Amino acid sequence: MRLGAKALGNDVFHAHHKPMSIVKNTGDSGIASEIALDRRATYRHLHRDIIRFADLDPNHHLNNVKFFEFCQESRVAMFREIGAHDGQDGRAWMIVNLSIDFKNQVHWPAEMETGTVVLRLGNSSARLGQGLFNEGRCVATADMTMVRVDQQTNRPVPIEDALRQKLGAYAGPAGQAIQ
Repeated sequence: MRLGAKALGNDVFHAHHKPMSIVKNTGDSGIASEIALDRRATYRHLHRDIIRFADLDPNHHLNNVKFFEFCQESRVAMFREIGAHDGQDGRAWMIVNLSIDFKNQVHWPAEMETGTVVLRLGNSSARLGQGLFNEGRCVATADMTMVRVDQQTNRPVPIEDALRQKLGAYAGPAGQAIQ
């Protein structure tokens, strides 16, 4: 008998790993000090995707690569929503760090709902948190740092004031007043 993640159940995800569920920020005005990435209510932006049969791995659950794609789709949808799609002004975002903590398996057929929240805005960088939800339960959380760059020089540039203001609308948990 072959023992893989499916045979062991969801306990395999919890036995060797402490999931990233609370992100703590200190000293960032306008951004919450603690943000629970594993709670759907945290997110001001939510994006839905359909899980296709082709998205499965040999264990018949959602392939881990697809989690990264769902994060990308949600992030791009949020940026398009605020009119900040890359390349329109000679500036773009480069992802410099992206980590995902897997919490539960996802089986087909299913839908994925991915939330995105701004955790921190620096001079030229933005840190985003994401939660991936299937049938209301958190199946993964992600933490990403992006840097705003000049497309010709690939050097960091300050986040424009108008863009900073738009991103600020997605900072902190939903329902929490941003100071």
